[in-house]
Amino acid sequence: MRNLVFGDDRSLQADRAWLWINNQRWPNWHVDVVTASAPSSPWANTGREIKLQAWDPEAPRPATQGTGIAGIRHLSTEADARVALTACTDADLLVIGPRASSGIQAAYLGSVMDYVIRHAPVPVLITTVPNPANRILVCTDGSEEAERAIETVAALPLAHDAEQMVVVGVATVGIYDPRPEIDAAVDRGVQMLSEFNAEGIRIHTDGDAVGAVYSRLVDMRSQLLVLGTRGLTGLRRLAMGSFANSLVRVAPCSILVVPSSENT
Repeated sequence: MRNLVFGDDRSLQADRAWLWINNQRWPNWHVDVVTASAPSSPWANTGREIKLQAWDPEAPRPATQGTGIAGIRHLSTEADARVALTACTDADLLVIGPRASSGIQAAYLGSVMDYVIRHAPVPVLITTVPNPANRILVCTDGSEEAERAIETVAALPLAHDAEQMVVVGVATVGIYDPRPEIDAAVDRGVQMLSEFNAEGIRIHTDGDAVGAVYSRLVDMRSQLLVLGTRGLTGLRRLAMGSFANSLVRVAPCSILVVPSSENT
């Protein structure tokens, strides 16, 4: 049985994320609803060994009929929410709420989102709106991380319910011309998603790759963007991770971020 972990802070954003979960099908999946509260001492639950305890909340998160969810367990812990969520190493998917647009709330949600994306050893889905993921855009550059992301989305039930699946590769043409590699990467992605009748798109640009993907998301009214991230640190991460990081921040739809195998 596969396991979905939902980070629940009892906010309006969490309510929307839970509605998103209930708008998809999860046949025979189990759901853990994880709620973290501020630790009673600065030394409580600061490492990876987070103690999750079952509890009976006053306002539980029920599953609506037709989701196929096999069971729901409510867990709580005294820990920083970021550390608690990234400690859920047995999850097949981690779902967190949407990003706020401005102010203190945006700073807090942004810090949680950034931390979880950087450190989670499992795929992370950041919701924006509760709509079902009927139109999916998958980014690829032919890397191991991109193909890992393709395999991940293909294994999710929502892929079978999607009306449209598009694989996009972006070649930023400069001194080095990556177009042949991108063309091959798109063909490989389409082949990997052939059971979903995926189509391929190649974008060749001499400048803004993020803007090119953003425009495609808007044009197809995509409801889910799929990205792979690289297990890099320091200056290499700043240089090579900027494409994925920028898209996570500006994408007008929910985002599935699949970590490098180095994170697992």
